[in-house]
Amino acid sequence: MRKLLLILSFLFTCSVFGQDTEWKLSESIADCTGASNILQSGTYTLEFTGKSGKINDFVAYPSLDKTVEKNSLWCSFKAPFKGRFTLDAIVADGELDLLIFETQSRTICNDILSGKAEIARIIKAGENRVGLSLIAASNTLYPLELEAGKEIMICFLLRQKAKAKMDVQFYLEPIDLSNTDKDENSKVVDLRPEKFTHYSTIQLRDALTGNPVTAKMTISGMKSVTALYYGSDFYFCPEKSGKITISVDAAGYFFVDKEEPL
Repeated sequence: MRKLLLILSFLFTCSVFGQDTEWKLSESIADCTGASNILQSGTYTLEFTGKSGKINDFVAYPSLDKTVEKNSLWCSFKAPFKGRFTLDAIVADGELDLLIFETQSRTICNDILSGKAEIARIIKAGENRVGLSLIAASNTLYPLELEAGKEIMICFLLRQKAKAKMDVQFYLEPIDLSNTDKDENSKVVDLRPEKFTHYSTIQLRDALTGNPVTAKMTISGMKSVTALYYGSDFYFCPEKSGKITISVDAAGYFFVDKEEPL
């Protein structure tokens, strides 16, 4: 009997996690070495600090000598499988620019500071929305095709020095149909009323492989989410905080009922 792993994330501001690197000069999200690590496809809310950070990350790129890090925000994305990477970023007020770096080494921030990393995409649109999309425009460029394990570093620049919040949707679309075992067993149940709303998520995963497991899940204890569900990834918008009891029925798996805060 295999064990089932329950992953609960409570994204009241759409969580992101700081990245630890061997070469550490700054922990600020306004610098490459303090970049937030985007762990998976999804919608996140990130916030500019209103500052440029402690390091001039573009110093080794003559082509960027007129690009000023007046208000920068860095994040990294590592592809878990081969796919087509797109993003859509928007701020309520302000003008955005976008740069994406890639390299073959594991020390991408070192390579950016030394000028070895390639500038894979650069958008200087001066609009409140930028992105990567199959439909190119003045503020969008074509997606990046990433191999499994490939890491990219993304730098958003806000031309105004303000602590502005930015909603970003990151998405990696599988393009290697011969290696989609992880996706075959996944089923997303999205109960969010709005695209960028605050939410909580529950994920069912195989405890050994980390692969999605589609199963019956019963939630009780909170009226707004009490129900029987079927899927592997669940997105909720509870009306208020409280405790819930989660029961899972997955063929071939062992799971102990859990009481968790939501």
